[in-house]
Amino acid sequence: MNQADQPSINFDKFILEKVNFNVNSDFSFPEGGVPVDFDIQINQNIDAVKGHLKTNLDVSVIFKGVENPPIDIHVLFAGYFSVKDLKDIKDLEEFSEINAPAFLFPFAREIIANLTLKSGFPPLLLPPTNIQALKGRLKAKSVKKKAVKVKPAKKTKK
Repeated sequence: MNQADQPSINFDKFILEKVNFNVNSDFSFPEGGVPVDFDIQINQNIDAVKGHLKTNLDVSVIFKGVENPPIDIHVLFAGYFSVKDLKDIKDLEEFSEINAPAFLFPFAREIIANLTLKSGFPPLLLPPTNIQALKGRLKAKSVKKKAVKVKPAKKTKK
C-alpha cells in the first residue's frame, strides 16, 4: 500500500500510570508450579475535536487456585495516539477498537516480565493475546452484567 494512502495516526507517548507489586515472602512454590492467568480491562477516550485517543490497559495477574499467591501484580498504563488531520478521525476511531490495545499489550508483557525478574522470581511472560477475541469476550461479559432478570409475576388467588 502506498504511504500516501495510509491514515496519519501517530503514537505520541506511553505513560505507566500505576503499578502495584507485592511479594508474598511466606509463599513457597509447590512442585509443578502455579497456574497463572491475567485479567485485562480496556478503556478508551477519543477527543474528536482535537483528534486525540487515550487508551488505558489495566492488567492484573491472577494465580488460579492459590489462596496465598506468590506475588500481587496490577499494572495500569496509557497510550496516546493522534491524527494530524481531523479528516482522519474515523480512521482513529477504527484504530481504537483493536489496533490501539494490540499495539500497547506488548508494553504490559514487558513491564510484568521485568518486575518479576527484578524481584527475584523467574520472569513471568504473559502469552501473546488476540485482542479482537478478548474484546469480544469483554463485550459479552458486559452484556451479561447489564442483562436484567425479569421475574414472572406472582399469581394471586381470587
